Amino acid sequence: MNLRFTFSLLFLFIVIGGLVAVTQVLRTSDEIETRERLYRISSSELVQIDIKSKQNEITFEKKDGDWFIQASEAIEEVEVDQERWGGVPFLLGGPQVVRNLPEDEDDPRDLSEYGLAPPEHRIMMTLLGGRVVEVHLGVETPTKDGVYVKLSDAGDLFVVHGSWPDLLIKLLLDPPDGDYEEEG
Repeated sequence: MNLRFTFSLLFLFIVIGGLVAVTQVLRTSDEIETRERLYRISSSELVQIDIKSKQNEITFEKKDGDWFIQASEAIEEVEVDQERWGGVPFLLGGPQVVRNLPEDEDDPRDLSEYGLAPPEHRIMMTLLGGRVVEVHLGVETPTKDGVYVKLSDAGDLFVVHGSWPDLLIKLLLDPPDGDYEEEG
């Protein structure tokens, strides 16, 4: 009888543990889905992407469905390397916000503390119809887990995961033009 009772308790604990695990997974996935986005645009709406820093700038333009690095005085127009470019328009569709830091109307913040006056980098995305979404990138957070960002036409400040601006800055410093050496 003790053996039967022990197995019944063991079965009961396994069922309860399974239910707890399933509810934790469902609760976590709901949190991820409801996280705020900095903005939302469709990658099919993008027609031009400008990335600017204090020293450099680069423009990507979509022509007949293909992306090109826009001609400048130093270089002529060149098609982007699709292996390196692939998901960039999708990633620009709207980064997830890690933290929202709303502005206090009674106590305006000093944007220079966040690297946003002037911004370290500017990302300007031109959409079909001429609408422009401009994102200002600031400095890393003190915990090094994100970067301060701000939409040019809004007062609120946000933190996005550091990998999002890192990818965009890499496009500026090492353009996906096929003229690179693979690390290996």
